[in-house]
Amino acid sequence: MYDAAGVIVTSSAAAKKFIYTIKLKRRIAGYSFTTGTAYIIAPNTSTVQVNGPSAPGGIASSAPMTGNFVISCTDKNGAVHKSPAISHTQWDEGIRVQVLENMPYLRGKVAFYDTWTGDAADAWKFSYRENGRSLIAVFNGFKENPPLCTLENDTTTPTVGNNIRFVSEVLRPYGQSLMFEPVGLEFLYSDAQKPQVLVDVDGLPALCLNLNCDYSYVAASAEITAQTFDASTLQLTVTGTSLPTSGLSVHFGGAYCSDSPAPTFTANQI
Repeated sequence: MYDAAGVIVTSSAAAKKFIYTIKLKRRIAGYSFTTGTAYIIAPNTSTVQVNGPSAPGGIASSAPMTGNFVISCTDKNGAVHKSPAISHTQWDEGIRVQVLENMPYLRGKVAFYDTWTGDAADAWKFSYRENGRSLIAVFNGFKENPPLCTLENDTTTPTVGNNIRFVSEVLRPYGQSLMFEPVGLEFLYSDAQKPQVLVDVDGLPALCLNLNCDYSYVAASAEITAQTFDASTLQLTVTGTSLPTSGLSVHFGGAYCSDSPAPTFTANQI
């Protein structure tokens, strides 16, 4: 805002001249507008003059980008392959199809995407293709260094606009090897509820068709902690925890222990 002498003021009541800057998100050819209208509400009698961007001192929109480009890729043998002319408005899947016309060796191994600058669904680097184009090539399934691909201007219908530049860079270099030093078996761990084991029966290996040659870790329900034998009375005493109290037969030294007189069974002693 400016007063009658052209001095910047902060009060709209003292301002005689207002300058507005109109910024378009999409580049167009020419000016944002050519004519303007001002409405004066009575009883104001001010004289209003509207000067558009085409008037002296105004600024036109930056020239929109138009024309075609090509994608050039160099294979492992040093041969250069160029795509047909690609329009600057071509969608990413259409770019892939045109590239494969002259580079069939990339079929199923490359995809092209418009790059973005954030997590939002519409956070593209260039919201409008008249402003510019930024592409990323993603290679998959290569067992060697992918071809070096660059953007170049088309010679028949070149890309034109305001300060056109073609820039190519490798965002993620190819990994030379995905092999690692071997890991010792003692550092490997397999989380198995029933690990499989090798079973021999009379020296012959067992055939476990259903993967049922396994074993389980089961918590002990009973434990013998000590045993004493009185040679004078031939009496054996077994102590422990959670011992069974019925349905037992006791053997000592390979010999069956007589149950006469009847033994006493408790959870802690037999």
